[in-house]
Amino acid sequence: KVTHPQTITTPPVAPLSGAAFCFSQLPDVPADAYELGAWRVVGGNAVEGAEDATATRVIDLTKGGRPLRRALPASPAPPGGSGTKCFHLLIADFDHEVQAFELDLGYLAGSQSQLRFHRRFGWMSKEATLRVLISADQGKSWSSLWEKAGTDARESAWSQVTVDLAAYANSIVRVKFSLTQSEGGIYRETTADYGALIDNITFTGGDTLDGGKITPIQATASSFVFDSTRAGIPLAVGQKWRLQIRPILGGHTFPFSSPSTITLIPAVAGFDHWSSVQTPCEGGTKFEDDPNGTGIPNGVRYAFGLDRTRPNAQPPTPVFRDGSWILEFDPSSLPTPAAGVLYGAEISSD
Repeated sequence: KVTHPQTITTPPVAPLSGAAFCFSQLPDVPADAYELGAWRVVGGNAVEGAEDATATRVIDLTKGGRPLRRALPASPAPPGGSGTKCFHLLIADFDHEVQAFELDLGYLAGSQSQLRFHRRFGWMSKEATLRVLISADQGKSWSSLWEKAGTDARESAWSQVTVDLAAYANSIVRVKFSLTQSEGGIYRETTADYGALIDNITFTGGDTLDGGKITPIQATASSFVFDSTRAGIPLAVGQKWRLQIRPILGGHTFPFSSPSTITLIPAVAGFDHWSSVQTPCEGGTKFEDDPNGTGIPNGVRYAFGLDRTRPNAQPPTPVFRDGSWILEFDPSSLPTPAAGVLYGAEISSD
């Protein structure tokens, strides 16, 4: 038995420069590895209307050389809010039994999220089916969210379709539209009066995400540093990110955890920076805290460059030499100077 999911401990804001975050490991058996997923939040509702400005957000999976996007027909009247183009899927020969396109963005669904789109069928065989497929694992697997078969007739008006996404709340999903046919008669014409027209694809009630970088984490780790390598793009102040973790065990990749959200703030310095990158998984990030219970508080570890994750690391201790006790320490020997620390020495006979 494997208990899942994991969680990531994140503050609501994090410094720009390499903050460390902790995550819970599998409690029952050790994982073979972990993976971190990072997505940048770029907005709320998402709209894809097949326009030129958003063409790079669409993965064209059609075959046969026919264009995926076409001019929006003037008749019947296009749906409200449409631009000048729409998507056009059709099967005009059995050499290409699947025609599809995928939206190249992630969407973090909420409990009230919906997928809406307009569609109009032209002449299309009853054996041809338009499907909306959804993936909650970055496209590794797909399931049918909605489908409708052709009617061997041309529809006289556009219809709006609304699909509830509540079942995917707290999941980052991707969507693909697919037209398939493997038998029956086909229409070989390729005008807008044939096949399926799709427009105004809209996600509501969640967050639109860009990026989607997945990077490995060692099995023995309980933390990671979030930087531009993990993000896949340069980090900038004000960016909002969704982070998720998932374990890999016995060749099986488990689902991602619920997303944690951070907003990047300017890089911090001094003790605050040290505390943010020294894996604060044990709790206790204040100057006087001693999360390891070793009698050496964070402030001392910071001042003497001691790794907080190594409880046995010790500050300089006096040595008896030539009849005297000598305490030696050179602050300039630290890899990173301990800003704000004033060094001194005291002696007591009791």
